[in-house]
Amino acid sequence: MHNFLTRLIFCLATALLLQACVLQSKTPLFADADGELLLNDYGKTFASYSLNAGVWEKEKDTVTFTATGQHYVVKSEKSENDVLFVRLGGTWLLMQVGEADKDFAYVLVDARREELLIHPLSCETLKKLDGLPTQISFEGDDCTAATGMDRKAFTILAGKMAKAEMKLVPEK
Repeated sequence: MHNFLTRLIFCLATALLLQACVLQSKTPLFADADGELLLNDYGKTFASYSLNAGVWEKEKDTVTFTATGQHYVVKSEKSENDVLFVRLGGTWLLMQVGEADKDFAYVLVDARREELLIHPLSCETLKKLDGLPTQISFEGDDCTAATGMDRKAFTILAGKMAKAEMKLVPEK
């Protein structure tokens, strides 16, 4: 199975969401100052799980978050990425994921007491939703968030999310 973070970043839903890509932007929508170090209560190392036929299956590799400024450097066995968490309200967070020389990807996270439920913003799923923020555009199988897409727009998306298909569980 492919590396968890690789799928999470640029077509993380390859197996899970019918090979759809996730919402991306050419430049970051949020600056480091917008981020919050929200994982302190969870620890820094997580096991990753994927939902298959209604059953959570543990992936082989773990994910480690290391705080740097107001964001995290995330390492798994095969990749390293910058991750910025932006609080949206309630248990909802936005995860802005950046990798050198690539577009930024956006994922919603429902931060529960004992796990982080991951909601990839797959373009295929977004196309099916009514009342999308106007800052989202579609071209073929890709979808892009325009500059100016803010917390309010992502909060609207959070309210439209179905069941999570991935999760991170702290390793203690």
